Amino acid sequence: MATKEPKNSPAGAAQAAAPADEPVVRLRGVGKLYGNVRALEGIDLAVRPGRVTCVLGDNGAGKSTLIKIISGLHQHDEGEYLVDDKPVRLNNPRDALSLGIATVYQDLATVPLLPVWRNFFLGSELTRSPWPGASWTSSG
Repeated sequence: MATKEPKNSPAGAAQAAAPADEPVVRLRGVGKLYGNVRALEGIDLAVRPGRVTCVLGDNGAGKSTLIKIISGLHQHDEGEYLVDDKPVRLNNPRDALSLGIATVYQDLATVPLLPVWRNFFLGSELTRSPWPGASWTSSG
């Protein structure tokens, strides 16, 4: 039996935005070449709302290349990349982020004294006030 998430939760918002089983991100026949080296070939992937999607494979299988394509760090050379059933060509990670796609890399570049959620947003902090005329500096 499928569970229904509250609409104010991220999973609930995703369920409300798309039909229950329709992928929000889909790859069809995606491939990537580095010169004469074929790093990926014929990759099909469907990421559905409210579900966890895992990328698993041996070393050298192309997992990192696939994630870099999804996150906008690299572009695919073959196949289709669709977000909400619309073809996309991401030029950089900011393009992916604007579509709600973010990547958390498996590395040791974390700050142990910060809570986990703050580490997720390292490098994405606000650098100016979101309100016109407001200043980030305190007057003392």
